[in-house]
Amino acid sequence: MNDLRPVSRTLAGLVSVALLLVGCAGPQGNALEHMQSRGSAPRSRIDAIPVAKTQAGASEAAIAGWRTALARLAWDTTEVPSVRAAAIKTIFAEPESEFRAVCRATAMRILPKESSREVVLALCEVASSRGWTDFGPAIVRSYSRKVPMVPEEKDRAERAALLALFPGRSIEETAFSVFLAAGPIDTTSTDRTRLDAWDLLARLDPSGLTHRRLVESASADDADVRALRKGIADLRAVAVSGEQLLWLRRLQGAENAAWWQEASSVIASFADPAPLGLRHAEHLRWTAANRPERLAMSRDALLGEVSGRLAGRQHFERTAEAQNTRPREALSQTGPGLSRADLVSILALDDALQASGLGGHLCEQVKLDRKDQTTEYGGLVRLEAAGPRSAAAWALFPPRPGERQGDNRFIASPDMILRSDTAAGHFHFHAQSWRNHELAGPSPADLEYAARFGRACLVMTAVGECVLSVDYYQPDGAVVDLGTISGVK
Repeated sequence: MNDLRPVSRTLAGLVSVALLLVGCAGPQGNALEHMQSRGSAPRSRIDAIPVAKTQAGASEAAIAGWRTALARLAWDTTEVPSVRAAAIKTIFAEPESEFRAVCRATAMRILPKESSREVVLALCEVASSRGWTDFGPAIVRSYSRKVPMVPEEKDRAERAALLALFPGRSIEETAFSVFLAAGPIDTTSTDRTRLDAWDLLARLDPSGLTHRRLVESASADDADVRALRKGIADLRAVAVSGEQLLWLRRLQGAENAAWWQEASSVIASFADPAPLGLRHAEHLRWTAANRPERLAMSRDALLGEVSGRLAGRQHFERTAEAQNTRPREALSQTGPGLSRADLVSILALDDALQASGLGGHLCEQVKLDRKDQTTEYGGLVRLEAAGPRSAAAWALFPPRPGERQGDNRFIASPDMILRSDTAAGHFHFHAQSWRNHELAGPSPADLEYAARFGRACLVMTAVGECVLSVDYYQPDGAVVDLGTISGVK
């Protein structure tokens, strides 16, 4: 689908047929009633809009009634999108008035979450054609949302509007200017402008390289810019998404001061030019304290250790999606793209998987998941000191009742997120039945989750009673099948 194609005739074309419609707009020729009639064809309702204004004549009361009906059509999300789009274009073709000013404010408010692409297109066209630069934040927020029906970035209506409104400036620069203008994040506020602007940057620049350039060159000096610069300086990591920015801010809180000092000290001596993510900090910190020899190993040596561990294990490949759309899971295929820090992360999490009694512990958690068909279960894994490791490091955080989206989706609760600052990773189960071989691995939604939260993740899929196939995956989409773990029945 292409957002940029026209969705309705021009207003001039509508007016040209007005006289033809006067006698047939409705049962009694009442165009005002016809334009609001949901039982009529959308095309005829759209054509009735200018006719209804003509029929209103010079009567202020009749014009007011027409405007009220027009606004109702424009903002009613249950209305036909093409009718809504036509109503919006008609409203803003009207002369300046209090009515139009109210509608302008309404348009700016609804655009960030508007679900109809035709309506988004109409609003973007109206704003860009009139040079309404104050619509920039609303358009950026709308653009921050991924739209499966418009997979190509070049086809997004929001992109075209931003380029028209801010010529000579890249989309990334515009998003960052909106980010700065919104002011530091207030977690008690419902205003998501800054977070959404950062999420748009995450979609456009998943590597974080542009983020880094913009942050380092910013003249503004607010709390979030300082937090981002500190993350880059101390952890060599960019908080790429809005959720990662919130995570970074929490990591810099007083309760994590000792952890931050220890992690930043380790990272300062970790000689590797590859970029780091926030997720690497805990893995590197723990490894320095418990497996320090790994930090001196070359990438090839680390890859060889991971390969040696996985060689004798049983592996299951996810087949739920078409082969050309699902990520590769075998280390032989994904290994070349993994950095030294990624391999250190995999080894640290694999160490955690060797905890005494973990199979039985996870089996009990899976049984709870199997009994609950409203959601998938999951939680946090924490790394413990070297020596006998405890299965208690794997803590379950079932989603809250209002957050559940069915037996095929795991939703991280706010409680889980707030308690995960220094956790090593997030995990969840695919346990709709005891034999989910086709689901053995992260789903597309799971990969989006990892990218959004910036976490190292594990998905554990039941492939037999109390037998789990474990897959590691990370924000850039890399997946590694770690084999199976068994528990008592």
